[in-house]
Amino acid sequence: MTLEIISEFIAVTFIIISYCYARLKIASTIEPIFLKKKRNWIYIFIYYIGASFFQIGPIGYLVFYYIVFRYQVKKESRNALFYSLYAFLAYESVYYFLISLVYHFIDSEQWMMFYREGLYMLICLLALAVALAIHHLIGLNQKIIESEEFLPIIKKTTDYFIGLVGIRFLSIFAYQVFRNEYLEIKVTASLSIFIITLLVMLYLRDQQLKYAHKEAMQQKEEEIRGANRLVEELGVLYDEIRGFRHDFGGVIACLGPSIKKQNDDELKKIYRDVCLEMNQRLVKADYTGFDLKNINDIGIKNVLTQKMLQAKEQQIPFYLEVVNTIPILDVPMLEVVRILSILLDNAIEGTQNSSKPEITVGLVSDKNEVTIYIKNTHNHKTINRWKIWEEGYSTKGERRGIGLPSLLQILQELEDADLQTEITDNYFEQTLIFKRGEI
Repeated sequence: MTLEIISEFIAVTFIIISYCYARLKIASTIEPIFLKKKRNWIYIFIYYIGASFFQIGPIGYLVFYYIVFRYQVKKESRNALFYSLYAFLAYESVYYFLISLVYHFIDSEQWMMFYREGLYMLICLLALAVALAIHHLIGLNQKIIESEEFLPIIKKTTDYFIGLVGIRFLSIFAYQVFRNEYLEIKVTASLSIFIITLLVMLYLRDQQLKYAHKEAMQQKEEEIRGANRLVEELGVLYDEIRGFRHDFGGVIACLGPSIKKQNDDELKKIYRDVCLEMNQRLVKADYTGFDLKNINDIGIKNVLTQKMLQAKEQQIPFYLEVVNTIPILDVPMLEVVRILSILLDNAIEGTQNSSKPEITVGLVSDKNEVTIYIKNTHNHKTINRWKIWEEGYSTKGERRGIGLPSLLQILQELEDADLQTEITDNYFEQTLIFKRGEI
C-alpha cells in the first residue's frame, strides 16, 4: 500500500513538473529568465494548482507570461502582450489538439489509467517538441518585433492572437457546459485553432523576412552612398596632397637663391610666410580616412566608414589612428558590427552634449589581441555613470538608449572579448579587446 502511494505521488510529481516545465521552456526561447529564475517555478506551480482547483483553464499561464515579460524582463506593455500571446498559443494550440485526440479515442476510466501510466506527461513533452519546432521555424527576431517600423504588423498579429485565445477560452466554456455535445466537435475545433495559429505565425515569419530583406537592402544602399562619399573625401585629400607637393617644390626653389646669398632676412620671410602657413594647412587637414586601408576586417572597416561620415555630417571631429594591420577577427562579423555600432552611436550621441564635440578611435593589433579604443568628449552634467548600464537609459530621454546592457549581453556570449570603461569629467572612454587565435 505504501509503495503504491509513493509510486502514485512520484507519477503525479513528474506530471506536474513536465506540465509546468513545458510552459516555462517555450517562454524561455524568447527570454531565458523564465527558466533561470527559481521563483518562476513557484509562480507557475501556484497557477497550476489554481487552474486545477478553480477550473479556470489555462488563463493563469497567460497572465503569468505577461507579468514576467512586463515586470521582470521590462518589456513595453504592447510587446509584453504580444510575447505572452505568442508563447501561450505556440504551446497551447498544439497541446489542446493532442489532448483532444486522446479524449476522442478513450473514455474517462481509460483516461485515469492514461494519466497514471505517465502517458499524459508524454503528451506534454510531445506538444513541447512540436511547439519548439514551430518556434524554430518562425525564427522570432526581437529586434524586428520591437522596432517602430514593424509596429503595424505586431498590432495586426496581436489582434489575431487575441481572437484565437478568445476562441480557446470559449471552447473551454463550451466543454464545461455542453460536455457531451461538444465532445463531437472538440477535435475539429482544436485542429482549427492549431491550423489558424500556425498560419498567423507563418504570416509573422513572412513579414519578418520581408522586413529583414528591406532593411538589408537599405543598409547596402547606405553603405554604397557612404563609400561614394568617402571616395569623394579621399579625392579632395589627394588633391590637397598633390597641391602640397607642388607648393613644396616651389618652396625649395625659393630657398635655393636665398641660401646661396646667405640672406637671413629672406630666409626668415620665407619661413614665416610660406613654411609656417604650409604647416598650418597640414595640421588642419584631416587624413583620417587613409588609415582605413590598414584594416582587413570588412565589418570594422564598414562601420568606421559609416560612422566617420555620420560624424562629419553632424560637424563632429572624428580622428582615427590605426597601428599595424588589423586582421580579420575570430568573431562573427554580425557581432562585430553590432558591438562597434552601439559604441560609436553612443559616442556620437554623448559628444553632442559636449561644449567641444570630438571622437577619437584607435585600433592596435599585436600577436595576442586586437584593441579598439573609443574616446569621446561629453557633458558630465548630462550623463549618469550609475544608470548607463540600465535598459533604455539615454542622455536624450527615457527609453531612447541603444543600450550598454544590450552590448554586455552580446559580449557575454563571446569568449574572447572584453570591454573596459572609464569615465572622467570630460571624456567617456571605452576599450574593446578581442583575443586573437593561434597564428
